[in-house]
Amino acid sequence: MARTDRERLTRRTFLRGTLLAGGVAPVLTATRVAAQPASRAGLDEWVVAVSEDITTTDPLVEAGGAIRWMVSYHMFEPLVGYEGPSFEAVPRLAESWKYTSDTTLELKLRRNVKFHNGDAFTAEDVLYTYEAHKSDPKLGSGYVFDPVEKFEAVDPYTIRIVTKTPVASLLPNMAAVFLVVPKARRAIGPEAFKRHPIGTGMYRIAKDWARDQPVELQANDAYWGGAPSPRRLQFKFIREASTRVAELQRGTIHVAESVPLAQLPLVKRGNTDVVVMKGGRIIVHEFNLMKEPFSNVKARQAVNFSIDRDVLVKNVLQGYGLPHVGVFSPGWLGYSTDLQPYTFNPPRAKQLLAEAGHPNGLEFEWQITEGVYQKDREIAEAVAAQLKQAGITARLRVTERATVFSNHASGNFTVVPVQWPATVDPDRYLQWLFVRPKGVSDSKETEPIRQMMEEGRRIIDTEKRAQKYRELSKLAYERALLLFTHVQDELYGIDKRTGWSPYPVRGVAVHHWYALHASIKR
Repeated sequence: MARTDRERLTRRTFLRGTLLAGGVAPVLTATRVAAQPASRAGLDEWVVAVSEDITTTDPLVEAGGAIRWMVSYHMFEPLVGYEGPSFEAVPRLAESWKYTSDTTLELKLRRNVKFHNGDAFTAEDVLYTYEAHKSDPKLGSGYVFDPVEKFEAVDPYTIRIVTKTPVASLLPNMAAVFLVVPKARRAIGPEAFKRHPIGTGMYRIAKDWARDQPVELQANDAYWGGAPSPRRLQFKFIREASTRVAELQRGTIHVAESVPLAQLPLVKRGNTDVVVMKGGRIIVHEFNLMKEPFSNVKARQAVNFSIDRDVLVKNVLQGYGLPHVGVFSPGWLGYSTDLQPYTFNPPRAKQLLAEAGHPNGLEFEWQITEGVYQKDREIAEAVAAQLKQAGITARLRVTERATVFSNHASGNFTVVPVQWPATVDPDRYLQWLFVRPKGVSDSKETEPIRQMMEEGRRIIDTEKRAQKYRELSKLAYERALLLFTHVQDELYGIDKRTGWSPYPVRGVAVHHWYALHASIKR
């Protein structure tokens, strides 16, 4: 595969950072497990219990929640993937790629690939998908191609992308865009396509999906990478974490999200076990910078000074995490060791509140989730109790993750949670924080941040780019543009018969995705 020196330099940098972080992206696969472990154990079907409802299976429909991406990963593919501890670029629907200049990227497409309905995959499908992303702002991914001057099919199996300036994040960002079959989607329409999606991936829909029902998938025997194992996958929504654990122990499910800390000893017995991914997820909370009281920097700083992050990690998370500071996590491009978390200082917080015009304290609504992330509600309740010591009242409102997702984009929030897995490139994460949401992107407070983002994505030299992001993180920290809380480990319960083990896929992923196939060879 043709790669430039700058790509090799970037990969070495991420390898070093990821190993220092001691963790992997919360995207799992058994790809590197010995062939057919599931079949040897007699498990032809894996049932995956997820913590939030599935809202759509169509990658070209804006509908919130991580679960859509988790499911879509198995049916659809990008041109390029990022896999392994170093998040190295690997061929998917593009067999190879090369930069012919700093602003021109050419990709050679994989031949003899079929969509699930038998249509041949060609450059036409790439153009259709990327035009859809560029033209629909609701998808939140048009920025990937905003710098593109020309996107063209040189021939049925060659794509050429010419950008207005060098764009260091172009290839990683493209890895977040799934290819869909255009003819079938046009013919049956988006609603029907949502029920019966058609991709090129290792699994295909087994029967038409309906809202509030599990998504049932079957192996795609014509998959270019080889027929996957297990033969069937089912994604099942089970809200209560304790119920997920109970079903795991009964053997009716085989992978369970977010094992409660109190139940770890239970899951580690018998035929089940726990997979721990250290530092797998950043949890931050976004302020609406266009609404009082958080249009005032001192009010935002006061909230940050009112939180004891060490207590959250030690007492609530039982050590399965670390306090968070700045925008990035250890090991990420742009992470700075010079910043220290806001200290727990209620007197300082009260002083800042008075200076912000709130001498008697303030009150705000905080949308939170329950059972989606480890101790999400408990952490919010602990933070709310800490805020009381500074005269700050947080009115907690438990909200479905999909609604949180939608409210974040529309600006319908005062404070709302945002999470992100370990990542190969910070650009998409920054877009999610500072460009996508209304109430943030339309604030003058974030203008210098967005300028730094634009400068950063154009810098090819990795160390210079990292320095730009360190400057960005320092400014966001000093201006308290986010409510910084913690980075948490990810805990999953597994049935030992699956032979399942974590393998990082898609470090640039939107939310957490899973690849649960056990025998694909690439």
